[in-house]
Amino acid sequence: MPRHFCGLAALSTLALLAGCAAVGESTAPPVTATEVAPEVTLRTREPAADAVRFTVVSASRQIRLLTFREGPMARLGHNHVITTTALTGTAWLTDDVGEALVRIVVPANGLAVDDADARAEEGEGFAEPVPEDDIAATRDNLLGDSLLRAGDYPFIRATCGDYAAATQTIDCELEVAGSTALVTMPGESVREARVVTARGEGTLTHTQLGLEPYSAAGGAIRVADGITLRFTIVAQRLSD
Repeated sequence: MPRHFCGLAALSTLALLAGCAAVGESTAPPVTATEVAPEVTLRTREPAADAVRFTVVSASRQIRLLTFREGPMARLGHNHVITTTALTGTAWLTDDVGEALVRIVVPANGLAVDDADARAEEGEGFAEPVPEDDIAATRDNLLGDSLLRAGDYPFIRATCGDYAAATQTIDCELEVAGSTALVTMPGESVREARVVTARGEGTLTHTQLGLEPYSAAGGAIRVADGITLRFTIVAQRLSD
């Protein structure tokens, strides 16, 4: 059961959230980002001729993002957990993991804010309940014109490739709210004959993706720039 990163770290596409935000600090490894140069062509790259196609399994996928409050009046805000299982994707894999190519699509409207079970799993910093009105306002802000602009850009897309075995990272070209960024995401996967499972954790920032964190009361209550991203994804080979 060889262990390697297959490219499913495309899930970093979602690292762009935040709406209202409890005191906490991410210890996940940072994700690096650069501007996308004209020669970056992950979105138009074709899979290797001998690549095997894997499809994301609908019952075995989750992306989780954590956002954190900060500012002099941070105690009046909340940390938030944003989750989704509403994603589709395809991975093309060969024996050379450096040739992996992954495409992931996430509908913005599939993002859930502050699911009670997810908050309970995160423990300290997320233990206090969030009022339903606050949850609804946070989600509206997330999908609205100040962040994801879901009315104009209903999907978040990622294309990942150029896996580097030495650092266990993969480059992902992200399309978010009309902008494109190139990030490098850590992660690993276990590949069996017909199934590949990918897991990873990292810290992205709003700034990397050209987004401005939520802020109120002149910045006294605001969302921190950093976002912790965790993902688990399973993809299956559907045909020989």
